[in-house]
Amino acid sequence: MLKIWNKHGFDTLPLTAATLLRIPDQSSVIRTIETRSSLDYVYLGLRSQIQVALDDYSIRSLEEIEISLNIDGLPLFKSSPKCVWPILCAIHVNPTVVVPIAICYGLAKPSNLDFLKDSVSEMKDVMENGITVKNRNIRVILRCIVCDCPARAMVTNTKLCSGYYGCDRCTQKGDWCGKVIYRETVNITLRTDASFRNHEQPEHHHGQTPFSSLPIDMVRQFSIDYMHQACLGVTKRLLHAWINGSKKNEAFV
Repeated sequence: MLKIWNKHGFDTLPLTAATLLRIPDQSSVIRTIETRSSLDYVYLGLRSQIQVALDDYSIRSLEEIEISLNIDGLPLFKSSPKCVWPILCAIHVNPTVVVPIAICYGLAKPSNLDFLKDSVSEMKDVMENGITVKNRNIRVILRCIVCDCPARAMVTNTKLCSGYYGCDRCTQKGDWCGKVIYRETVNITLRTDASFRNHEQPEHHHGQTPFSSLPIDMVRQFSIDYMHQACLGVTKRLLHAWINGSKKNEAFV
């Protein structure tokens, strides 16, 4: 369409979407990080993506910015198992802008956490030294890391919530009631950043995670997934009970 418009008087428009959106050529950085699952990986860069995003903003009075990360899998086709795992960064300015940092593409989800290393390494550097935009150094604060439950368990290298030691917030052992549930709400031992990093409950962990190298709270800064925990969890059951009548207590455990 850009080429058509260019021929009909809009000759100041670029001929390609990449030029229009100022997308840099990243073909040279695509590499394979897992040969077994044919997982291709491209790293776009945290610092460079933030700098490009802030280029359109007035930063005269801006001394620091907060960012959030999001990691999740996305199926591309119904007829194929191929999927992408993007690492996205939300920059909390007004309005909030979201930019990609890295993208993985393959037949399955990553079997290890190597795809996080570039992002975490640069995140650590950016948090320590800030970024330079328009000759100004701006401090960068990581607000939180947003993932749904399966993705959060994967990137933190911990047990899934369906496991006996899968609770992200406390150390209680789950009970089996057709599925693993966590009954206790009082007098429980909460997880802390220190207990997580020291693996004080080894049953909760599969191993180390690259995120532990960042100066963040490994418990509190991994936010609870509101959509699955509230909207598709408790709210769904409450609506079912309100519409269809009372249910046994076990249905709400």
